[in-house]
Amino acid sequence: MSLMRVLRRMRFFPLLLPGALAIALVVANEARAAVAFGNSGAVDPGTTTLVIPYPTGIVAGNLLVLAVGNKYPPNGPAAPAGWTLVANGQASGGAGAAGNDTGNVYATVFVKVADGTETGNLTVTLTGANTSMGRIFRYTNAAGSGWDYAATYGSDNTGGTAWIVSSAADPGITAGDMLVVISAINTDAPTWTAESVSATGATFGTHTERQDSGTGFGNDMRLVVSDHTVTAGTALAAPVYTMSASGGTPEGASVILRIREVPGTTLGNGTDPGNASLAPGGAATMADAFTFQTSTGTDTITDVTFGLGTGAAAGLGLVEITDDAGATVYGSVTNPATDTPTITLTGLTATTTSTQYKIRITPKSHVNMPAPPGATYTVTAKINTWTGTNAKVGSDTAGTMITIDNLSPGDVTGASGTAGDGQVTLNWTNPGDGDLNSIIVLRDTSAVADTPAEGATYSVGNTIGASVVRCVITPPTATCLDTGLTNGTAYHYKIFTRDTNGNYSVGVVPTGSPFTPFGPGCYAVASAAWNLTTTWSSSSGGAAGTCPGTGNIPDASTPVFIGETSTARAVTIPAGYAAQAASITLGSNTNNAKSLTLSAATASLTVGGNITINKPASNTTTNALNVDAGTVTVNGSVTFAGTTGTDSRVARINITTGTLTIGGNLVFVAGSDANNYLDMSGGAATLNLAGAFTATVGTLVEGTSSTFNYNGTSAQTILLNEPNIDYYNLHINNTSASGATLNANIGTANVFGSVRVQSGTLNDGGFTLAGGAGNTFEVANGATFVYTTNTWVSGFTRSLGATSTVEYARNGGQDVVNENYGHLTLRGSGIKTLPAGTLNVAGNLSMAGTAELDHNNGTVNMNGSATQSITLNTINSILNNLTIANTGSGVTASGDVSLEGNFTNNGVFSPGTSTFIFVGNNPQTIGGTSATTFYNLTANNTDGGVNDIVLSLNTTVNNTLTFTAGNISTGSNMLIIGNTAGCGVSGAAANRHVIGYLRKNFTASQLDCTFEVGNGTLYAPVRVVFDSVTTPGYVTGSTTTGDHPSISSSTINSAQSVNRYWTLTEGGGLAFGSYTATFNYNAADLDGGVTPDDFVAQRYSGGAWFNTSLSSTVSPTSTATAIEGETGFGDFAIGESTVTGFLQERELIYQREIYY
Repeated sequence: MSLMRVLRRMRFFPLLLPGALAIALVVANEARAAVAFGNSGAVDPGTTTLVIPYPTGIVAGNLLVLAVGNKYPPNGPAAPAGWTLVANGQASGGAGAAGNDTGNVYATVFVKVADGTETGNLTVTLTGANTSMGRIFRYTNAAGSGWDYAATYGSDNTGGTAWIVSSAADPGITAGDMLVVISAINTDAPTWTAESVSATGATFGTHTERQDSGTGFGNDMRLVVSDHTVTAGTALAAPVYTMSASGGTPEGASVILRIREVPGTTLGNGTDPGNASLAPGGAATMADAFTFQTSTGTDTITDVTFGLGTGAAAGLGLVEITDDAGATVYGSVTNPATDTPTITLTGLTATTTSTQYKIRITPKSHVNMPAPPGATYTVTAKINTWTGTNAKVGSDTAGTMITIDNLSPGDVTGASGTAGDGQVTLNWTNPGDGDLNSIIVLRDTSAVADTPAEGATYSVGNTIGASVVRCVITPPTATCLDTGLTNGTAYHYKIFTRDTNGNYSVGVVPTGSPFTPFGPGCYAVASAAWNLTTTWSSSSGGAAGTCPGTGNIPDASTPVFIGETSTARAVTIPAGYAAQAASITLGSNTNNAKSLTLSAATASLTVGGNITINKPASNTTTNALNVDAGTVTVNGSVTFAGTTGTDSRVARINITTGTLTIGGNLVFVAGSDANNYLDMSGGAATLNLAGAFTATVGTLVEGTSSTFNYNGTSAQTILLNEPNIDYYNLHINNTSASGATLNANIGTANVFGSVRVQSGTLNDGGFTLAGGAGNTFEVANGATFVYTTNTWVSGFTRSLGATSTVEYARNGGQDVVNENYGHLTLRGSGIKTLPAGTLNVAGNLSMAGTAELDHNNGTVNMNGSATQSITLNTINSILNNLTIANTGSGVTASGDVSLEGNFTNNGVFSPGTSTFIFVGNNPQTIGGTSATTFYNLTANNTDGGVNDIVLSLNTTVNNTLTFTAGNISTGSNMLIIGNTAGCGVSGAAANRHVIGYLRKNFTASQLDCTFEVGNGTLYAPVRVVFDSVTTPGYVTGSTTTGDHPSISSSTINSAQSVNRYWTLTEGGGLAFGSYTATFNYNAADLDGGVTPDDFVAQRYSGGAWFNTSLSSTVSPTSTATAIEGETGFGDFAIGESTVTGFLQERELIYQREIYY
C-alpha cells in the first residue's frame, strides 16, 4: 500500500514538497453528497486588467471558482480581496519565444465561499500581462454543508493536438467529488473536445465543458474549463488530464481542482439582547446572541475568535461565552488585550438542532480605567470565526450596542471668584452634558494638585490628599460660597464635574485663583492722595476717615475699592510714598472714569493679592492704573475684567519709565482689542510677569524702548499670536525646567527690539525667530535656548554667553549653525549636522536622546576658559577633527569619543575615564602644542597605509591602548603607557602596532611586558621579563628594519642575519636584577639560507658590541630569539656568528647546560 494511501486512511494529508504538491484542507471518509454546477458569469478577455462578471443567483454557501489564464508575466494575478489562491492552484507551461501562438502561459485558480453579497463585476489585476482571460463559475451543495478543495497541476509542452497533462500529485480524489480543470493555452486558434480525467482506482462519470474560447489581445491565448464527476472509487495515483485540439501545435498548463461537499457547522445570528449603557464597574451584560447548528452529527467547538468593536477591549475586564441563560460559562478572557480575542472553550458541542449562545461582557472598574478625560467604549460584539471539526458555514453580525461610559463630562466654563470678608464666592457656567450629576469644588492653600477618585462620591469636608471638598453642587446651581476663611490667606480652588456614571472631569482652576479673603475694605470716597485719611472710608459712600487700615489709610491687610459707584474717582500715590493693599478693585460696571496714579518715580505700590480693572459702563470712559514712572508690585494677578465689547469703554494700564511686576497672571478677560489696553510706549517701561499672559483680545503698545520680561518659576507661554499684542524688548528669565515657550513665530511685526534670554530657559516651541537689523538675540551666561526647528535665529545680532546653553532638540535632522557656542547640546532624534568649518564651543559638548551626528568634515574647537566636557551618544556619533584650546581647568570627556580626523591639543585636556577611538579611513594625527594624555585609546583606522595614526608629540595612554585596525606611528616622539598595574595594550598584530617608540612602566609587581612594535605591515614585538624590580621605572622599546648600521664591527654575519634590530632604553630610575627578552620577527626579515639554530644575539651600547646569553630553555627559531640574564640596554641584533667553530662550541655548552 502506498504511503499516500496509508496517510489518507489516517484521515489527514501532509503538505508535500515540490513534486508532490497537493494539499487537502479537510478529509473524511463519510459518503459524499453530489456537488452541482450552478452557472457562470461571462468570460472577460483583456491584458493587465480584467473586469469579470459574477454569475447570477449567488447565495451564501455557494462555492465560487475564479479561473484566470494569462500570458508572459512571471506569475499569475494576486488574489482579489476575499478570494483564496488554492494551494498548488497555479501552473505554467508552453515553450518557445514570446509571440503569437507561442510562449509561456499561466493557469491560476482562486476560490471563495460566497456570503451572498457578490454582485456586479470582479476586477482582477495582472502585472505586465500581454494577454489574459478570466471567468467565474458557481457550484452548489446541500444547505448547511461545507466545502473542501485541493488542487494539483501539470503542463503540456509537446506541441501536438493531443493534450496530456500528468499532474504532480493526487489531490485526494474519491467518489462524490467533482474535478474542475482549468487549462491555459498559448494559442487562440484550436477548439477542444474529448476532455477526460483518469486516475488509478477512481471512476469518472460525464464531463461538461464550461469554457472554451480564445482572445486576440496581445499574442493570443485560450482558456478551457471543464468539470468531471467522480462516480466511484478512490484515486491511488495522481490524475491525468487529456483533451484533443482541432489543430495547431498548442502548449500550456492545466490546474485540476478537486471540490467536495463536507459536513458543515453553521454560525448564525441569535435573538440579540437590547442595547445598553454601562458605567465602569457595571454588571455583567449580554452583548450578542449567536447560534451553532451542524448539517449532520455533532461538532465540538474548541475556541472562538470574536470582534468587540474598535477600541472596545480597553474598557472590558471580562468577556465570557455562555449558554443562552448565562448559567454555563464555556470559556472567558480577562482584560482582553485586543479587540479580536480568542477564547478556548470547554463543553460546547454543536448539534443538528440550532442552539443559541451568548457573549457576556463586564466593564472594567473605575480604578482600572484610564485617567480622565477617559473615553466612551462602544462594544459591538460578534463571533468572527471558530475552531471545530466541520467546515465553517454562515456568520454572526453585531446586532447589539453596549456603551461603556468612562468619558469625563465637560468642565465648567467661565469660572471666576470673588474674595470677601472671611469668604470666597465662586461662579461658573455648567456644561451641557445630559448626564451631569454634580460639581465638586476642591480647596488648598497651594495650587490644587489632587483629583477626585473616579466612581467615588464625596461630601463637604471630605479630604482628597491635601485638598478639602468645599462644595458639592447639584445642577443647575452654578455657584459655591466657601466661608470660615482666614482673612489675608490665599486660597486655591479647582472645580470638577461628575456625571451619573461616576466619571470626573479634568477640572479647571477659576480665573483669579488664588483668592485672598479680606476684612472690611477701604473705599475711596474722594479724588485725592492715597496717604490722606479723608480719601478713605470703611464702606462704599461712607464717612471719610474710617478706613480699617493702619492710621485709617489702606495697608497690606485691607482690600481697596476705587470707583465702585458711578462717581468719578482719581487717587494718586505721591512721591516718596510706599502704598500697600491686600487687593485693589479699580472701577466697576458703572459710568465715569476711575484711576489710580503713581505721581513720581519714587512712588510705589505693593499689592498682596490681585488687581482687577473693570471696564466702565459708559462710552468714551477709561478706568486706568497709571504706573507711569513709579513701581508697582502685585503678588497676585492683574485682570482686565468686564465683557463689554464697546471699544470706548476702556480698562487700561499706562507705564512710562516705571516698572510693573506681576507675581500671578495677566488676564484680558473679554471685550475688544481697543478696550483692553496696556500702554508701554512712554519710555523705558518694564513689565515683569511670573504667570500666564492670557488674552484673546487686547492691545499692548510697545513703544521704542520698553521691556516685557517673562520671569516665572513655572512653565510659561510667550503670547505672540494675538495681532495687537506686540513687544519691543522681550526678556526671558523663566527658571522652571520647561522654561518659557513661544506660541508663534517671532518676527519684525511682533517683536521690534531685542530678545534676551537672561536666565532660565527659552524654548522656541517649534517656531522661528527673525529679528530686525541692529537688534540682538542674546543667550546670557547660565541661560538656555532650546531650538527645535531647523531654521536658525536670523536678522538679530546673535550673542551666546560662554556659559550659555543652546540645545538642538528637534525630533528630526538639524543643521548646527556655525556660532561661538557656550554649552552645546544635541538631543532629540535624527541627524545633527555640524558646520563644515570650525565650530567653537566654550562650554560642554553633549548629546542625549537618540540624536546622531554628522561631522560634515568639520572641526570642533573646545576653546573655553573653565572646565569643559565632551559626552557623545554611542550610535553614529563621530567627530571629525577635535581641537583642545581650553585655557582654564581643561576639557574632560566621558564614555566613548570617536574621531575620523585629527586630535589637536593646544590647551588643557583631562581624559577622565573616557575612550578615544580613532576611526578614520585616512591618516590621522595626534598633535598640537600640548602633550596629550588619554585614559583609553583605540586605534581603528582603516586607511590601509603604514602610518595610519601619527603622533606629532609625546602621547600618553594611562589605562589601555587597543588595536583594532591600523598602526600608530610615533616618529621621533614617544607613545607612553602610563598604566602601572598592567602593560596596557591589547589587540596588536600585523598592521596593528606601534611604529616607533613605545614606553612602559615596570614595578615590583609588574615585571613582564611586551612592546607591541613593528615596521610597516610587519609586527616585531619584544617581550621583556625582569627577575625583580627594586626601584620602579620604565623601558622604551622600538624596532628598526635592516641590519644595524654598526653590524660590521660585531661578530654577527650580516649576510646571515635577521634584517632588523631592536632598541631598549631604561629610565625613571629603574633598578632591577636582570631580565630576559624575546625578540620576535618575520620570515621576511631573514636573509636567505640562514640557520636560526646558529643565531647569536649581541647588544650595541656606547659604541661597542656586547655578547648576550641566549635562553637556556628556548632555542632560536625562524620567528623568535630569546636572551636571558641581561643587565644592560641598547640596540639588539640577531644573526649567525662569524666566529670559527662557534657552532660546535655552542652545541657543547648547550648540551652541558641541559644535562648538567
